[in-house]
Amino acid sequence: MDRRRRSWSEQRFLVVDCETTSANGRRARPLSVAWVPIDGGRLRLAGAGYSLVRHTEPVPPEGMAIHRLRPGELAGAPSAEAVAEGVREALEGRLLVAHGAWLVRAVLRRIGVRAGSRQIVDTLQLVRARQRRTSGPEATDYSMAAASSRLGLPVRRSHHAFGDALTTGTLFLALATWFADRTAPTLAELMRLGRMR
Repeated sequence: MDRRRRSWSEQRFLVVDCETTSANGRRARPLSVAWVPIDGGRLRLAGAGYSLVRHTEPVPPEGMAIHRLRPGELAGAPSAEAVAEGVREALEGRLLVAHGAWLVRAVLRRIGVRAGSRQIVDTLQLVRARQRRTSGPEATDYSMAAASSRLGLPVRRSHHAFGDALTTGTLFLALATWFADRTAPTLAELMRLGRMR
């Protein structure tokens, strides 16, 4: 059977989150990267990973403060190349899931991890698609924390790559299930709804 005609829950995904030096995709460099696999419609912590990323150039102090990191932590961290190798290995045979995927994709690209736009599901776009299909009040905050809170989901440690990856993974599962309960989407339909903009 064509992969895209299958149920979304039969696909293997990898949720990725990056904490960065900037929200500008052209300049952002990763401070840390985390990933959590999804198999059979469930988060699989056994295959999860997290790493700080070593920097040779100064990191803006505001980025360090937001993510509660110290320069010494990054100095002893693995290189971007080593972190990229871990992400590439974890991503093998999986579709990437991220919240605000344009930034995650840009940062991963910067360290040498390629993910085509057709290989990515953006939970930010799924949140917007769900909002369009409900008759509730218009949301103005589409952040992963706000969207998770509106759905009654737990929000893990914000501005920490692993906490945000877990929050994004939980949000993705809730949204995919919500769409499946209403329209029984195939993987192709879920990919269309979550297409990165």
